[in-house]
Amino acid sequence: MWVLDEASERYVYFSPSVERITGYSAAESMRLSMEASLSTESYAALGRTHEARLQECAQGLERT
Repeated sequence: MWVLDEASERYVYFSPSVERITGYSAAESMRLSMEASLSTESYAALGRTHEARLQECAQGLERT
């Protein structure tokens, strides 16, 4: 689990369990930007889906 500050695209929290998954400690992971921590393809896909979801929320649409 992680928490991201959208404005800066910097992580503000990482669960300590991230080390088991990535090999990086929570402190090391916090120093990475979101873009640096994802593959180019994953970062682009996240940008597209995130923008679409923000638009849905602004329109009052909910997913079921």
